[in-house]
Amino acid sequence: CYGSPVTLEGNAPLPNETGTWTVRKGSNQAAPEVVFSSINNPNATATGLLANTAYTFTWTLSNSCNSNSSNVVITTTSVQGPKQADAGLDRCLASSTTNFALAGNAPTGGETGTWVKISGPNATITNASLYNTTVTGVSTGNYVFQWRLSNAGGCATTVDDIQITISETPTTANAG
Repeated sequence: CYGSPVTLEGNAPLPNETGTWTVRKGSNQAAPEVVFSSINNPNATATGLLANTAYTFTWTLSNSCNSNSSNVVITTTSVQGPKQADAGLDRCLASSTTNFALAGNAPTGGETGTWVKISGPNATITNASLYNTTVTGVSTGNYVFQWRLSNAGGCATTVDDIQITISETPTTANAG
């Protein structure tokens, strides 16, 4: 699929090493359309991949004396994949909270979305397929919800998590 983010899986550099991702396409051509979330993160996300294109991603580890590299080839198809899911920003809510809204990015162009509760106390997602749904029946605790975007083309699902913390206000500080 094209248009979907790809998560790369390089090995972690040692403390005295630096890792760097680069990418070429086709017969060793530059691929300026590809954007990395961080070129130095072994598990960087690459976005902007075009349809029907073979990309060679190179992970290079180097230190002050040497370097070595490893390649992975990712070939896209003519099917557009789902965009990156975005569950929104993590939040802290007052202990009196009994419900709250989730606000993921809206599905477009044949995408479908689904909210899933990953962890936390009891809670009910009002409509798990609605990007801006509500959660009811909540209490004090830490919740993690995941927003998933998929399409019918068999492409990888994109996901993003949001953490919602419902907590008492801290004890009043007294310095003496």
